[in-house]
Amino acid sequence: MAHERSHPVDAAAIRIRGWADVTYFVPDVRAARDFVSQLTGRAPLLDEVNLCQFAVGDGRLTLHRADPQGPAGVAGQVAYWRLGEVDALATAIEWFETRGGHRYRGPMTGPDGWTVCQVRDPFGNAWGFLAPAPVDVRGAQAEDRPWLADLWRRAWGGETQEYQGTHHHVTQVDALVAWRGEARVGAATFVVAGRTAELVTLNADPRGQGIGSRLLARWEQDMAARGVTRLTLTTTNDNLDALALYQRRGYRLVRLNPEAVMRARIQKPSIPLTGEHGIPLRDELVLAKHLGGAEA
Repeated sequence: MAHERSHPVDAAAIRIRGWADVTYFVPDVRAARDFVSQLTGRAPLLDEVNLCQFAVGDGRLTLHRADPQGPAGVAGQVAYWRLGEVDALATAIEWFETRGGHRYRGPMTGPDGWTVCQVRDPFGNAWGFLAPAPVDVRGAQAEDRPWLADLWRRAWGGETQEYQGTHHHVTQVDALVAWRGEARVGAATFVVAGRTAELVTLNADPRGQGIGSRLLARWEQDMAARGVTRLTLTTTNDNLDALALYQRRGYRLVRLNPEAVMRARIQKPSIPLTGEHGIPLRDELVLAKHLGGAEA
């Protein structure tokens, strides 16, 4: 990759760890508070006369009363907020326009496929929005198989999956591949037995842009068309983000397999000891969903 080359860095350089707070200066903190509460669907963490703060994503959004050192309006810096779906951009623009704001710049699509737009709020500030490029999900073809095998090696430490005492090889599973333009950005692999289908793996790269949700929705649609009535999947105790995604889509926890990952590690030593969020990787969780709407 282009950014793999290292560059000399002063030992005293500040290590920036990511954005922590975006501050908008406004003439009326109370009116801006109500505006942002409607926009985000959140109540403020801190609500004072001249200062109001919201939790958004991994950081904070602060509303500060405008003063000579921090006037309201566009001054060259624009905070960009990531949207989960490409269609959400039109909704965001309409939302601002119906509440006294207006489109300020864009929308325009950059070379990376992302759509960018700035809108002004009623207080004069610019809000930037980034919408991901559309994702197309297709059934895997023969030419996708080498990429899929490489994905498993990178993401899962090999070309096999070991869980619940079962063994799946990347060459023996069905697959759906997510594309953004000419690039593969994710995949779902699965097996079907009668009226039950099992999700073996789900990968999205980059994460947090709705790719996993698109793959999961397409898989469910395809399985329903094939007469499948029950969907199952197995994940691990550390996979908190995936657990949230699956439960939002109607999957229910049906079984806990304590220390199952520790047993699987005997067959597949490449399974790490520590997983997501620094959590020790020990247990399997089984989830299921009934496509007919009945209990899983």
